[in-house]
Amino acid sequence: MKEKKVVVVTGHSQGIGRATCELLKKEEYTTIGLSRSHYDRNVVESYEVDVSNSERLAEVFTDIGKKYKKIDILINNAGIFPLTKFSETCEYTYDEIIGTNMNGVYWGCRAALPFIPTGGSIINIASISGMKAEADAIEYSMTKAAVISLTKSLAKYLNGRIRVNCVSPGFVRTNLVPGEIPKELIDTIPLKREGQPGEIARVVLFLINNEYINGSNIVIDGGVLL
Repeated sequence: MKEKKVVVVTGHSQGIGRATCELLKKEEYTTIGLSRSHYDRNVVESYEVDVSNSERLAEVFTDIGKKYKKIDILINNAGIFPLTKFSETCEYTYDEIIGTNMNGVYWGCRAALPFIPTGGSIINIASISGMKAEADAIEYSMTKAAVISLTKSLAKYLNGRIRVNCVSPGFVRTNLVPGEIPKELIDTIPLKREGQPGEIARVVLFLINNEYINGSNIVIDGGVLL
């Protein structure tokens, strides 16, 4: 019997993270979830953890690595989107978004790497906001740009031993931002609709399975960046 691959997904309890876990369960991966709200029926085990807490993150990855003997794939998905304007963002909110969206990815990679074998894979979830100017989401945009940069730099650093790739979604129906996406934003999408979490999950699975993609940022945005 073929040994199952061990996958760790951060931010697994909702949105893209949950859809990814659902898909990986169908594909019979051993999927472990990390989230602030840790329960989910689509994972074999879950940990309640705030990814901005580097010490707690290191403890969790060490526990997973020792228990399962390896971590084949890491999917850094956890993220937040603050609804504050640049001139109104307080230090607490700034630290929270930097800690979750950028530092959480960085320290997640650092903590998981000792347990990822040659041929393993890291997939980071960024955003098209990290690829274009966002006057209404400056802090979010800069963290996602950092994730894209980290992806490419880490792929080069690891030199093929472990593949590192990135997915940049556009407007996706999750609860990252409450309420409906305004019609004027939908009108900017050539496909005239928002994406679904499952569509992003299928791109993640594609990156897991295609062993010749490395250091890439895959955009899935319905054509917004055209």
